[in-house]
Amino acid sequence: MTLIRRLERRWLKDEALQRLEADQIKPIIDSLTLAMFADSETDATEEGALASVLMSLPSNFGEMIDYIDASRARAEALDGAEAMQAEAREIAAKIPEEIREQAFAMMAAMTIADRELKLSEAVVLLAFSEGLGFDEDKALAIYDEILASVGLSEA
Repeated sequence: MTLIRRLERRWLKDEALQRLEADQIKPIIDSLTLAMFADSETDATEEGALASVLMSLPSNFGEMIDYIDASRARAEALDGAEAMQAEAREIAAKIPEEIREQAFAMMAAMTIADRELKLSEAVVLLAFSEGLGFDEDKALAIYDEILASVGLSEA
């Protein structure tokens, strides 16, 4: 879980993220489950990464189980790229301004938890970055940092 450890050090320990209330964490959960189901399949690596990130968030994991299950069901039920893109933009609009970079980094990490970015994951990640109001340079800089942290790029 090198990816998660590095994500925790750089992004998850952020003060603004750690001050969030449960309702503010819900769109982050939604973004992570959407990222996991973007390619219509999951594996143990992605499941483990999701659980690790969720347990790092500043809420009582046990109290959020029902919400996490519902979020997973919503993401899994989405049919097609357009529905996933629309959902990504809708979720992004709910992310508090002060933690948008962290949310994007977490979602990017989820898309490469299996050390591969599939086209469907890239499309959802792009829609999420657009919904957050990021220009291409900002989104790529954060994504490249995530890739470099796990040795998947030259950066």
